[in-house]
Amino acid sequence: MNGERTHGHIHSQLCLTNPDVLRIATERVLQWIDEHPEVPIFDVSQNDGGGACECEACAAVVAEEGSQHGPILRFVNAIADAVAEGHPDKWVETLAYSYSTKPRDNVIIRLCHAGCYYHGFEACGLGANLAAYIDEWSKLTQRIFIWHYATNFAHYLAPNPNLEGLAKDIRYYAAHGVNGLMAQGDYQSPGGELAELRQYLATQLMWDPSRDPLEVRREFCEGYYGPASDDVLAYLSLLDEAGRRPDVHAFGAWDPQGTVPPELVDQALGILTQARGKADTPATANHVDKLFLPWWYMQLAFPEKYPCGEPAEVLDAFRTVVEANAVTHVSEGPEPNIEPWLAEMATRFAPLPEGVVYDLHRSRGEAVVENCMDWRTDSVEVDGERVASLFQHPPAEGHGAATFTITLPEGEKLVFQFATAFTGPTANGARFTVLIDGAEVWSHTQTDTAPVPHGIDLSPYAGAEIKLTLRIDGLGDTTHDWANWVQPRVVRGKTSSN
Repeated sequence: MNGERTHGHIHSQLCLTNPDVLRIATERVLQWIDEHPEVPIFDVSQNDGGGACECEACAAVVAEEGSQHGPILRFVNAIADAVAEGHPDKWVETLAYSYSTKPRDNVIIRLCHAGCYYHGFEACGLGANLAAYIDEWSKLTQRIFIWHYATNFAHYLAPNPNLEGLAKDIRYYAAHGVNGLMAQGDYQSPGGELAELRQYLATQLMWDPSRDPLEVRREFCEGYYGPASDDVLAYLSLLDEAGRRPDVHAFGAWDPQGTVPPELVDQALGILTQARGKADTPATANHVDKLFLPWWYMQLAFPEKYPCGEPAEVLDAFRTVVEANAVTHVSEGPEPNIEPWLAEMATRFAPLPEGVVYDLHRSRGEAVVENCMDWRTDSVEVDGERVASLFQHPPAEGHGAATFTITLPEGEKLVFQFATAFTGPTANGARFTVLIDGAEVWSHTQTDTAPVPHGIDLSPYAGAEIKLTLRIDGLGDTTHDWANWVQPRVVRGKTSSN
């Protein structure tokens, strides 16, 4: 890319016209078949994201095929030919994002879902490309599978009223030549929002797309929630109504604050409290309790928008249900992340230590955020303990900023105390900058992931209202710039700085 070699599993692809790459990949697939003769389908797909090879050979194939998928399918077809020679009963599958070269007879094309979760990809127009791709591929092959996304990967536990949209999409696939489907929900942990019902609905409609989705729901609820089923069905109707709003869309990973109005939290909790009172067995009670998690999650994660009476009590109830159901993840990630999240919540709702004037982590919702690819609360390990942080990912170009308006007390020694860190290895580091009223007062460039402590004297601003800005610059490459401002606080008294 741009005349330089790249590497990585995201936004970086193999050179698919290189004969050595084809030889190595073919040997690997044949090895897989020998090691797992019971498996009928083997996947050969591009890495996630973009980053296609721009060498002359690859560019020539793209120009000839009229699609970036040209080099991919030629590569896959060549491997499929090798598989067919010795293993005529095996299939090769590849992810596809657009229409291109005709696949071999033993190649399965798997299209990735793209479109609105709530309304169905065909209904609101956000998935028009997917409908076109299905139509074009159906002219070239009789084997089309779909990788369908069905969860909020950034917030597994947040409300996701997509049951109607999911049913519409499955029935569309069945009517347009699709003969293989995987609906990917919360694949890492039990307890994902409506996980059991969503799975049951998807599998029943995959088995028989002509079934009435509402009848499938009732069937499930009567068996799973017992005497509470009517209240749960009323709760699901409430979610359906929320998901039908024409101005609200969702796909992949999104901030649920933009899709969940505050009044919906209160309405949902009211219905579920009524349902909980009708549960007649410990198992049924637990099933209903899991329905509370999304709404408690909103109150805990975003207390500024979704306040509750006693956050500590909500956190205790949330933890109890999480532990009872072995929930391990609040969002997609390589490691279990529920415990760090719970630790972060415990820190957030604990009394502030003496001497703290303003805690930026707790006041995240007050910040004016500009140009950040991601901005959220997080936590970082410091001396074996999880410490609250603000996660700020800069944009591909320019910098991301978050500005807090803070009124400082008079006549005191005041210090802005924090550390800088990365959640994982970064490509080339990032520049952390602090501005006061638009003027830069501190800057630090860092590549190491471990937290580095800092302190900025704010005493000259005592008694004034200031605008304190946290700014991140990716230095031209934002790959894995998962930057954190660790325990950012304005405190009284002198503290160490560097």
